[in-house]
Amino acid sequence: MYSIEPKDLKGNKMARKQLSLEDVLNYVETLPYTQFKNVVEHYYQKQNSDFSSTLNQLVVSNFEQRLERLEVNKSCPSCVSDAVVKNGKRHNIQQFKCKDCHKRFNHFTDTILKKTRWHWDIWVKVLEIVINHYPIHDMMNVLVNDYGCDGIDYKTVWFWRMKLIHALAEMPMPPLTGVVQVDETFIRESQKGSRQLVSTISKNTYRKPRYGRQPSQYGVMGSEFATVITAVDSRGYCVCKVASLGKVSPELFFDLFDEHFDNISYLCSDANSIYEDYCKLRNTPHYVRPSNYIKMIGDHGYVI
Repeated sequence: MYSIEPKDLKGNKMARKQLSLEDVLNYVETLPYTQFKNVVEHYYQKQNSDFSSTLNQLVVSNFEQRLERLEVNKSCPSCVSDAVVKNGKRHNIQQFKCKDCHKRFNHFTDTILKKTRWHWDIWVKVLEIVINHYPIHDMMNVLVNDYGCDGIDYKTVWFWRMKLIHALAEMPMPPLTGVVQVDETFIRESQKGSRQLVSTISKNTYRKPRYGRQPSQYGVMGSEFATVITAVDSRGYCVCKVASLGKVSPELFFDLFDEHFDNISYLCSDANSIYEDYCKLRNTPHYVRPSNYIKMIGDHGYVI
């Protein structure tokens, strides 16, 4: 039996509560992985033992169960065949073999989780950090201080972030419906780190290195700027694409975004003619936001 000595609000000792082993086990089961890991590490330090391999096995097993429930690699990742049989275990990970192409694989094959030693909770936190644009040093501080990832270095965190960014970029873009707002922005082309600078103006123009802020030759509508178009519907779903270097044509906008528009009720934009041309072609109602929209709202007492 185990006992704790509770106190009331005034700090006076109260009756000691007896805890059974079952109570302790039930409490441990409710702990998140990070706190459970701290309990195990505290125990094996007191007992002069090492359970690190067991904790790593727990991490792998937890991921394997999640991937199995999500039916990841249920079929062969090489030939997409369903003729798959179990083929023993390696490093406590279930292996499979395809009867058609005879290749071996597991639930982690061709995923960003391959050879991971970090728990699911830590991956979820890192994904949240990446989406919120944390600097790498801040990511390291969170992982070390909040999740006990002692010894993790800058390079590991950098590659971890690149894995997630690449995976996010490969996700299919959602269909947009209802009221859709669309607008464009312009980003100056950059070839930082390249030893062979290429001119975006013409093949015969020499591209000089830029130091600090230098004016462009043709402005944001010229080929020195990339045009990025973003469309957002009323649900918050977003489609964002780099359209071109320089001005976007109505044909290019149609090719890039028409497949993502699903019976939209209104297209809201500025006075750019490419959106007006699209709405005329698709017979879609078009709302043009006035250039003095912010001032009009402010004059009526609203703040955006």
